[in-house]
Amino acid sequence: MSAVGFDFGNDNCVVAVARQTDIEIVLNDESECETPSIVSFGVRQRYIGTAGAAASLSNPTNTISQIKRLLGRRFSDPELQHDLKSLPFLVTKGPDGYPLIQVQYMGETTTFTPTQVLGMLLFNLKSIAEKSLNAPIADCCIGIPVYFTDPQRRAVIDAATIAGLSPLRLLHETTATALLYGIHKADLTETEQLNIVFVDIGHTSMQVCVAAFKKGELKILAHSFDRCLGGRDFDEVLFQHFAARFKDKYKIDVFGSAMACLRLRAACETLKKVLSANPEAPLNIEGLMDGKDVKGFIKREEFEKIIIPILDRLKQPLKKALDEAGLTIEDIHSVEFVGSGARVPAIIKILTDFFGKEPHCTINASECVAKGCAMQCAILSPRFMVREFQVNESFPFNIAMSWNINVSDTENGVMDDQNSTIVYPIGNPIPSVKAMTFYRYGRLTLDVLYADVMKLSGPAKISTYMIGPIPSTNGERVKLKVKVRLNIHGIVSVETAKVVDQDETGKTRKTSVHITEVLYGGLAAIDLQKAVEKEFAMALQDRAMEETKGRNNDVESNVYETQDKPAMTPTPTDKALDTDDIVQPRQDSSPQASRPTTQRLLPRAIFSITEDSDTEEPDLSFMDVPISCKNPLEQTFPCEADVASAKSMLRLFLDLRLLDLGESQRAAMLSALSVLQSSPGFSQSPAGRVLETLPAVLSDSQAATASCLELSAKLYKFRSERSRRDDLLAKKTALSSEVSQLSKDYHAEEEQVKKLKDEIVRRKEKMTSMLKRGESMQATIAQVGGEARCLGEQLASQKGSYQTWIASLQVAEHAQSACYTRWEELRRVSL
Repeated sequence: MSAVGFDFGNDNCVVAVARQTDIEIVLNDESECETPSIVSFGVRQRYIGTAGAAASLSNPTNTISQIKRLLGRRFSDPELQHDLKSLPFLVTKGPDGYPLIQVQYMGETTTFTPTQVLGMLLFNLKSIAEKSLNAPIADCCIGIPVYFTDPQRRAVIDAATIAGLSPLRLLHETTATALLYGIHKADLTETEQLNIVFVDIGHTSMQVCVAAFKKGELKILAHSFDRCLGGRDFDEVLFQHFAARFKDKYKIDVFGSAMACLRLRAACETLKKVLSANPEAPLNIEGLMDGKDVKGFIKREEFEKIIIPILDRLKQPLKKALDEAGLTIEDIHSVEFVGSGARVPAIIKILTDFFGKEPHCTINASECVAKGCAMQCAILSPRFMVREFQVNESFPFNIAMSWNINVSDTENGVMDDQNSTIVYPIGNPIPSVKAMTFYRYGRLTLDVLYADVMKLSGPAKISTYMIGPIPSTNGERVKLKVKVRLNIHGIVSVETAKVVDQDETGKTRKTSVHITEVLYGGLAAIDLQKAVEKEFAMALQDRAMEETKGRNNDVESNVYETQDKPAMTPTPTDKALDTDDIVQPRQDSSPQASRPTTQRLLPRAIFSITEDSDTEEPDLSFMDVPISCKNPLEQTFPCEADVASAKSMLRLFLDLRLLDLGESQRAAMLSALSVLQSSPGFSQSPAGRVLETLPAVLSDSQAATASCLELSAKLYKFRSERSRRDDLLAKKTALSSEVSQLSKDYHAEEEQVKKLKDEIVRRKEKMTSMLKRGESMQATIAQVGGEARCLGEQLASQKGSYQTWIASLQVAEHAQSACYTRWEELRRVSL
């Protein structure tokens, strides 16, 4: 299992994977870090990523870009209608009110939802990651803008399902950047909070995030955003500026040509990057429109002057983020600036003036989101050991819930005026679960909606839940508990509804109530399954075409080898071959004379068909040469080596190419071969005998093609099952080793338990012995106590005589003292 992070931007996509020691960016087939977010539809194949960007100028109406702006939005969305004015492809309104993208694919008009197109992009990114890891992937983490609403988040989940991915989390792009910044910052402490502001100005939007860091912890304090302020707005200003200038100077209106608009927009984007590092920059486009070359010139001062209205909008999201976080500018430690707008000096100056400090660019502006998502995927995955780091995400919207109020739900004829409440306020942690209590009977209808309509460009209602019938006794209102979950993706749903009452014994009883869910976004289950099957079929078609291109290269190499091979004279070894299967060479032919027209025309015909395999009609005009120049018996095969080469080339062509031809290409090939077969003696030649089966092969090619596609599907399914079997075998081996280890641990613990039991028995016996000793000691103490009581009684009885004896002793001592005093007096008198 791998940890993969996807950053699908409006302009480019980036893929990151978690390795053993660090997070790495995966390079695409062109060895680039960034893959264009473009899907182009050809006649028989899709071109995704870099290949799609290369086809955008030649096929603009069938090349889909900026899919992020269309995702999960209704066709009537004002922002969507504004974006459609600058898109070269056709977008129509679908039956469900959401946009449908119309393209020409496989020779017919086909429509796709933005979710399907995003699924194509994610499938391509998944293939890039699988090539790098050399293993299939499913679990991932996808970065999304913080302003994505519930329908847009559900659309990303559906697109991931179409691509065969299972997202562990949809992570806000600014949170992914903060995670990558904080987990590698070594000077964080457990007590001091470090407040960092992250400013991300991407291709179409601006996002601001205030994050608080402690050691091993990240907490998002506030989010703010502007959905319509990004790098493309600066490009659009330059585009309008030069479009007006070229209209006056060269009398051309680029708005009348989708190709001209694309080329001028691309040139303006390059011009903006040049102005970021230089004080002035030129603009030169050859053949922009009507064959006219255009030139322009602009200075940075002039550029900054015409973008003042855009620059003035930058401060509002900054102020809002600080206000919601409850911080002042003095509380901010530093500012990190990421995104494509990080290169514009005017933006850096505004940030410096606002915060009083210059913003830092310590992390890679284009890779930080993908790396942060891969890091989050590794944290959530049980297969990775990651440094402990807690991410406390916050929700950027107010989520409210409203419910219906019926007269039958009132109590004592008084109706409760409150029929809505905010369940999840701004800044609520993600994920989160809350419970609501209602007193109802019958049915209850709950609407989940956004409370701040001014923050949205679309409808506020997210979903509707019809709960019921609610079981009750005698039509009385019962207590209904509803659990509402804000999951890890930022999607709100009603999980359960239960009636809480008491049974006959007085115990609490909970009864589940049926819930019917109506979503106003995302694909239905049946539509999602159809989208998965359609993506699988298109992926098979793309794979078949890529393999066909590889076979075409083999055919082309063989053609060149046959054309460039010089004529050779037969050797004794050659003469040993079967002379019935070769044409004897003309001994008087020179090497140049042995290069006839026919030998050059057939390889060229084959090469033309293989070269034009993605078009309807190959160019076979070079076949219009006189028949007299095409005598194969006299000019085509001068030696045995040429015959062998022709057979090898034709067999290779028959085996590897004809099944991929269209009807018109088959007809053209048969027409070209009929010219050769009409030549005298050609049917008896080796090449003629090789080509005898060609018409039958061509007539049966449709069935063969269907059989090949069926076999390809079975092979793909077999490989998937085999990969799944290998994964299961690996898991089985791991589980077997784990079971073996657990068995060893169990036996060791069993021995330990046996020892403990023996110790318990020994201690129990010791305790019994001690109890017996205690009982004997207790008896001894009781006996000693009796003797002590007898002594006490004796002492009590002797106490009176003792006191009398003490009093007599005291009298005797007093008499003795009086006698001694009298004796002293008499002795003094006698002296």
